Amino acid sequence: MEPAQKRFVDSLISWDLVRRRLDRYPAIRSAFPLDLLAQRRESEPYFCHYMAWRLGTWTNESVMSRLDDLLEAASRLPNWSSERGLLESAEFGDFWSLLWQLQVAEYLAGVGEDVQWNMSGPDLSVRLDGRPLFVECYSYHKSFGLELFIEEVLTHIGTDIHVEHDFFMPFSLPANNQRSEFLNRTLSPFLDLASIQEFRAMARTRYPVAVSTPASTLVIYVDGPDPDRYDPTVLPQKTGRPEEYLGVILREAVRAKSGSNRMADHRPNLLAVNYALSAEAQVAIDRQGTLKQPLPLVELGSSIDAFALSTIGINEALTRAQLLLVASRSDQHLAREITSHAW
Repeated sequence: MEPAQKRFVDSLISWDLVRRRLDRYPAIRSAFPLDLLAQRRESEPYFCHYMAWRLGTWTNESVMSRLDDLLEAASRLPNWSSERGLLESAEFGDFWSLLWQLQVAEYLAGVGEDVQWNMSGPDLSVRLDGRPLFVECYSYHKSFGLELFIEEVLTHIGTDIHVEHDFFMPFSLPANNQRSEFLNRTLSPFLDLASIQEFRAMARTRYPVAVSTPASTLVIYVDGPDPDRYDPTVLPQKTGRPEEYLGVILREAVRAKSGSNRMADHRPNLLAVNYALSAEAQVAIDRQGTLKQPLPLVELGSSIDAFALSTIGINEALTRAQLLLVASRSDQHLAREITSHAW
């Protein structure tokens, strides 16, 4: 029997809609031709290309228009072909990695000169006042991409079905070859319409109704329609300390990129990290700003010269105010010209 996630993907992606959007948006079509998207229909664990899912299930046309504009601008920069591997990927979370690179490229083109994709080394380079700066882009998604896929699939079944995990606590879903079996096991209960109706019947009496806790602190549950039937004791959640969590995720980003993409050979450099996929990261960062507390200290290691973060979403354009400098090797680092200080 086909895995549950494949059955959902095959039923939810409208290939007619994919084709119409490829016809409408030339830059998306150039980056993601139909044959490329179709090739990933048998690729585990998601059984779809990340762009086929968005083109064939998302309903917001403004998002597609924005993405087309970003891709058109990115394709005009030298060495765009170096990003071919990312465009061909079947990894669901790589959509956000690509989007962040496109947003950074757009920003750099507005504040500097000679912006280009790099055939080797950090993703992008730019000249600021005649001086080069190399920029490595990183979208922090860890297990959040996998969680988001589950959430998006279940949203098509009903808006009363929710996916959550404990905030500011360790959170790790299965990785690598274990993901396909995990998705199959997690989504299988929702293939049976009778089971879903049973969950909803229970939720009319008392909710939330916990369907499963498939891994880590992840929980899938069904809400009910009557506020008087809500029981806060059904899903007790633990909450960690946001300032400690923030320190952890900043250090993790540095570790993930230390020694990668020959950053030590391309200097001065900047690691630009987007935390938009982590809801608790956004909460923690906003909280630090509200309290006017400094961001946690981060050791950059030997290959990274400066580190900046952002939490902008898909429809936003990156600005200096939204690229917060976390750390730099010196007060004269070139990255300080395009980043802002954290409150």
